[in-house]
Parts: sequence; structure tokens; C-alpha cells
Amino acid sequence: MSEKKSVKVTIYGEEYPIRGDGDIEFIKKIAAFVDMKMREVAEKSYVKSPKDVSVLAALNIASDLFELKEKAIELEAFNSRTETLLQKLDSEIQPTPSS
Repeated sequence: MSEKKSVKVTIYGEEYPIRGDGDIEFIKKIAAFVDMKMREVAEKSYVKSPKDVSVLAALNIASDLFELKEKAIELEAFNSRTETLLQKLDSEIQPTPSS
């Protein structure tokens, strides 16, 4: 079992202690991403309260995630179809055994 590590991150001007067994640099990277998204929302909208900014940022992040999941499903279907076609091509071009 891995040892839990702690790191403090700052998101939208607030400091948060995060404790987990993940990579500290990855946690910092995620926190910086959330901070960036919140600042983008604050710049682009009339909403300024941290609570409202965080909700809108969460919605934007969730939207991006859902789009990526849909694209991953489409890509998997494309890959599956491509694999099927490659198998058919391979079976057609394989030499037949000589008599």
C-alpha cells in the first residue's frame, strides 16, 4: 500500500491541502488546470463570485470530458472497423497453398 502524500495547491486565490497517493507533480498540474479554467470563466463572464465561477468552470471541464469520451468511443469504433477490414484484406491476399 502506498503512502499518502500531501501538497498545498492554490486555486483561484485559495490554498487547498491535497492528500493522496498520486504523483505530487500530477496533482499540481491538475490544480493549475482548474485554476486556469476558473480564471478563464471569470474573465469571459459577468460572474465573479468564487462559488459561481467554480460551478461554471466545473461545467466547462465536464463538457470537455464528455466530448473527449464521445470522441474516444467514435475512435474505438473506427479502430474496430479498420481492424476488421485489415483482417479481410489479409485473408484475401494470403497465398493459397500449392498442390
